[in-house]
Amino acid sequence: MARNWEQFSVYDIEIVTPTYCGTDSLMSLNYIGPSYSTGIEVFRATSTRLNVTHRTLMNTNVTTDCLTLLSNVQDVLARWYYAEKRKDSVPVIITPGCLELNYVNQLARGWDILLLTTVSIESTIRAYASAASTWISTSYYPSNCGDFYRQFLLRNNWTTISLILDIDTNGPPIYTTLAMTTANELKEQSFNLTIWTRQSQKSAEITAEIDAMLLTVRTFCRGKFQFSLKGCN
Repeated sequence: MARNWEQFSVYDIEIVTPTYCGTDSLMSLNYIGPSYSTGIEVFRATSTRLNVTHRTLMNTNVTTDCLTLLSNVQDVLARWYYAEKRKDSVPVIITPGCLELNYVNQLARGWDILLLTTVSIESTIRAYASAASTWISTSYYPSNCGDFYRQFLLRNNWTTISLILDIDTNGPPIYTTLAMTTANELKEQSFNLTIWTRQSQKSAEITAEIDAMLLTVRTFCRGKFQFSLKGCN
């Protein structure tokens, strides 16, 4: 005789997010916290047979920025997994992902638990495919980004393009990845592409360097892609 749903045990899903509070990148709890909170609420409401909990793993005295998280994320996760995790729970690591994901993946793969990233993109996983057996991402493949720009350019019949990568020491690394992915896509499609990289760090020098780039760009093309945190006015 088939059993109904009421006869099945409730699964205990224990979700954790290694993160920090800060303003140095878009991956900090300041920005992604609300989306995780609302997502967990929906998860609980629609999955009544699951006991879903979520907590952030964060040492306020240590984990204060993306670079610091890189150096201590394994310690934070190991303390949770070996000393704090519920005995019979199904553990899941959900994180936007900044610079620390390869270290997180080492533990997730060793523990054979799901690692779900919401910002880090597919190229990172592909580069470590053989060692990322439990790692999946909800982000668009970076190739889609390059293809989007390619179709946009073809639609407007633009063939000469300038790509400006605005390097910011406090900016998220995703802009560099997107810029390089887009550049590779356009090169493969034989667009006439010129790549500029902003290197200055002082405010006055940044403005002068970008102004010089734009003045040069306007002399030979109408299409410009800029990948940056702050943008350019």
